[in-house]
Amino acid sequence: MNIDLACRQILMSAYLYYHRSESVLSDAENDELIKFVVMNWRDVPERYLPLLDPNKDGSSVLAATSSHCKYTRLVEGGAISWLKKMTGKELEPIGSGYAEITDDINLDDLF
Repeated sequence: MNIDLACRQILMSAYLYYHRSESVLSDAENDELIKFVVMNWRDVPERYLPLLDPNKDGSSVLAATSSHCKYTRLVEGGAISWLKKMTGKELEPIGSGYAEITDDINLDDLF
């Protein structure tokens, strides 16, 4: 498993589950991703830390739940594309209330 991919999938999965009442991953698959990221916390790319751990108090918050995650428009777009690719369901973007973090992630790299 790639730590970068795991971080992206946690964010997209949390967005879909907590904000859109949809899911691509099962609870067990999501739990495995979270465990993987927690076990490899020191390797998490810095650009994901403010999104995965907004309280900046370490990986213990992520270990309990991913409901606290913050999202960018890129996460929203990736999540919507991922849902369509995996299930065929189409959602419209909400497009408001997101943390904006500048990075060079391409939507095609999100899944």
